[in-house]
Amino acid sequence: MTDTGTERARKSDRAVLTLALGPRVYWDMAVNLARSIRRWHSAADLPIAIATDCSLTLPGDLADVQVIRIRPKELGVGFETKLHLDRLAPAARTLFIDADCLVYARLDAVFSKFAGQTVGVVQERIASVGERFGDIAAYCRYLEVPAIPVFTGGVYYLERDGATSVYEEARRLFRHYDELGMVRLRGLPNEEVLVAGAMARHNLFGVPDDGTFTGDFQTSPGDHSFAILQGRRRMSNPPAGHALHCASAPVREIAPSIVHFLAYHTHLPPYRAETAALSWAAHGIPAGLAHFFSRLFILWPGLAMIRCKNALRPVYRRFFGFRQVPPTDRTTA
Repeated sequence: MTDTGTERARKSDRAVLTLALGPRVYWDMAVNLARSIRRWHSAADLPIAIATDCSLTLPGDLADVQVIRIRPKELGVGFETKLHLDRLAPAARTLFIDADCLVYARLDAVFSKFAGQTVGVVQERIASVGERFGDIAAYCRYLEVPAIPVFTGGVYYLERDGATSVYEEARRLFRHYDELGMVRLRGLPNEEVLVAGAMARHNLFGVPDDGTFTGDFQTSPGDHSFAILQGRRRMSNPPAGHALHCASAPVREIAPSIVHFLAYHTHLPPYRAETAALSWAAHGIPAGLAHFFSRLFILWPGLAMIRCKNALRPVYRRFFGFRQVPPTDRTTA
């Protein structure tokens, strides 16, 4: 494992870390994430580190970003790599953000709300029964804890003093994943339930989700709008009875600092328009024009195409049947 800019990053009290391991798409998303952070934070204010196993170099506008070079599969594959965040954390207080996220505001409030937790997550709920990649009650009995936090692992907060003991426990649980009866995600052990168990063993349960930390399209599948260069973002979960309602999430409208473009959402017009605007602005195009061009050339035509496909899909299926789902571009195994 090698890195550049380590000493500069370690002089800072806080930093953001992301991973870009495996296919090229993760590197591209990490660049987009870094640009979104730089919209709100200077290099001196908030260092950024990208841990990667690719040999690509960063664009000139991100020359201040630290790159940690990792050999392929040095930290495992798939979700397993997130069990080593304590080994990669570049500052006393590190905020890990998945590469398929974009940042829409300063992150000071996020760091403040997590402060004092050796490992922090955005807690959706605390559970002692039910299913979470396995039988939660049985898992709690094995861990000898009353409950575990339930969360999406797109954001983790780590404090150097104390985080390693939590992650060592998570790595121990990883070795017993199948023995514990845990269900694999896309054929791989899921780090979320392992970190959740390790956190519970250390009496850590995360910070309750109030809608200001992060948002995703699973829990907020309703109407949304974004304008990253202006810091505007709106996501929603419509009321029960609405076709897009998510029953496991509260009915609300939120403006999260971090938007998680999970899975196929990085291929959809909103993400492509937002990242294009970031790129154009980084290359000197005024923010207003970059925003307008991203709508004119990407967002509006893309949304029109989706509406057209949705309207014609029943006719297509009637004559040609269902198309085969194309392979993902995120395979890391």
